[in-house]
Amino acid sequence: MQHLVDFAGRKSAHNLILRDMLMLENQIPLFLLRRILEPQCAYPGEAGELLPRMVTGLMKELCPFKMVDTFPAIEVSKNAHLLEVLYYLLVPKP
Repeated sequence: MQHLVDFAGRKSAHNLILRDMLMLENQIPLFLLRRILEPQCAYPGEAGELLPRMVTGLMKELCPFKMVDTFPAIEVSKNAHLLEVLYYLLVPKP
């Protein structure tokens, strides 16, 4: 990620990419991301295992609350897109 740091030492490009990933008009359904990931995996169920780990890593990066020890498990199949995952991390379900 060093190439994303500008000459002043800020991670400006990295932050812009993360911001764009959460814009409403840029939301890609998670089931479609899983389908895109499937051809790159060694066996059929690997995409279903890999995507939640990828989304969890992204949410740890994006979440304004640092829940290092108690980060909840993310069920990708129950959310439509990344913005919904982040919403339910921040606003607990009743």
